Amino acid sequence: MSIFSESDLEILKSCIEKAEKATSGEIRLHVEAVCSHDVPEKRAHEVFQDLGMHQTEQKNAILIYLAFESKKFVLWGDQGIHDRVGQDFWDKQAQFLSEQLKGGNFVSGMQKVIEQLGLALGEFFPWDESDKDELDNSISTG
Repeated sequence: MSIFSESDLEILKSCIEKAEKATSGEIRLHVEAVCSHDVPEKRAHEVFQDLGMHQTEQKNAILIYLAFESKKFVLWGDQGIHDRVGQDFWDKQAQFLSEQLKGGNFVSGMQKVIEQLGLALGEFFPWDESDKDELDNSISTG
């Protein structure tokens, strides 16, 4: 069971695809019921590696990790994007997403965060005609 229906997942996948149209960066969403680690950042890093997100050319991939039954999430940005946006950006996005999730705005909150992540990626890693989609846009589950 998930907090997202199949149609919700399709909406979020489309949102990721739209966000990536203006950037060479990559965004992935991983959803699972329970976080298997005491520290959710460890699990997010593990998923980031498992999905090959660390292999993007410009180190500009972002993972949204969500363990809904554990009520944990992590926004994990690779070094290229982290160096440009800084910790304050991640903190603001995490605060916003936390408020949205606590309010039950699972889909709309996730859409807004994906949009903001896409804008940041587009600012620092704009799309050009030589760019290719380096990662699958599907939503992974665990």
